[in-house]
Amino acid sequence: MFCAFSTFVMPALKRLPAPQGIAAMQSINELAVTPLFMTALFGTAAACVGVAAWELITSSDRPLALLLAGDGSPAARA
Repeated sequence: MFCAFSTFVMPALKRLPAPQGIAAMQSINELAVTPLFMTALFGTAAACVGVAAWELITSSDRPLALLLAGDGSPAARA
């Protein structure tokens, strides 16, 4: 989402005259606040915190830094 926004939405808004660009961005901001978008935006962060907490709680022979970097998922242990 962030890549798409940065690569074509922002340049497209920049091409508009300032008042139109501001109005378009305000409209985007109003329409973006949906349960689906908020889940995608904040749910991934919550999932990362959950995975980090899980890795801190479970024991492993690997260094903690590798576990927290994503190397220690249950699938990787199998």
